[in-house]
Amino acid sequence: MNKILLIKSITYRLYSALITFFIAWIITGHLDLSIVIGISDGIFKIFSYYLFDFTWLKMVHNYKPCVIWLTGLSGSGKTTIANGLFKVLKEKNVKCVILDGDEIRNIFPLIGFDQAARITHNVNVGYMASLLEKQGYIVITSLISPFAEARDKCRILANNFMEVHLKTSLVVCEKRDVKGLYNKARKGEIKDFTGISSPYEEPINPELRLDTETSNLNFCIRAILNKLKK
Repeated sequence: MNKILLIKSITYRLYSALITFFIAWIITGHLDLSIVIGISDGIFKIFSYYLFDFTWLKMVHNYKPCVIWLTGLSGSGKTTIANGLFKVLKEKNVKCVILDGDEIRNIFPLIGFDQAARITHNVNVGYMASLLEKQGYIVITSLISPFAEARDKCRILANNFMEVHLKTSLVVCEKRDVKGLYNKARKGEIKDFTGISSPYEEPINPELRLDTETSNLNFCIRAILNKLKK
């Protein structure tokens, strides 16, 4: 990125130096003096423009392409935070995209929910995320991704991986469940349901851990953005 800015600066200033040279020649009528003025103006402004452009980009945003992996129980707030974060990043003109677990399941409905199938599914999503990251996107993934093995494999696939654990108790998640999925799982109507009949392996050392029981949406988004800047 820095090399591109420098090349852009040099190209523009060479053009600008020619203009300065002709203006100085017209005003002074001295060819030698006009050449010195044009060269001096070009050299000085090449670096001043480069520094200005570089500083401006730093002030606007400093977000590198990466994969933001939101993980947590159903009802922990993954989709809400993903959508809120996406909106804020788009307002900052940052290239970003969401890979939502439920939406991807609609595309690949035949994938099962047992441990092996979930790991395979999560890694497939991680591969998709890594491809988008390489295209310059910040990829926000919103998946329960209950198994550490899957998350670790996705981490390896990405260049920059931010694991964000949304820590929310099972009790609170059940209270938030407007679809009644937890109730169905407790009745045995849904098999391999994370937190009920299937385990959730909490991240041991995530880049960020957010307690969505006590933290509101704006706080969670700001925390992720602050982590992105670092």
